[in-house]
Amino acid sequence: MALTLNQLNFILVVVFSPHIIAHKCSLGLFGLRCQYICRCEDITTCNNITGECDSGCANGWNGHACQR
Repeated sequence: MALTLNQLNFILVVVFSPHIIAHKCSLGLFGLRCQYICRCEDITTCNNITGECDSGCANGWNGHACQR
């Protein structure tokens, strides 16, 4: 029996979603392996995955995810 596209999508979501949902870095870190330091004005606003800052960058930092 062949699986339909909808059945395959469901299987992929079940297999891979828990890894994405369970990903949580310690405060002040972000990235796939939590290897980057958040440079946000307020680190509590640092996006756990992308490093984007709702509060803006800390003094002296700019660019995407305040990494420059």
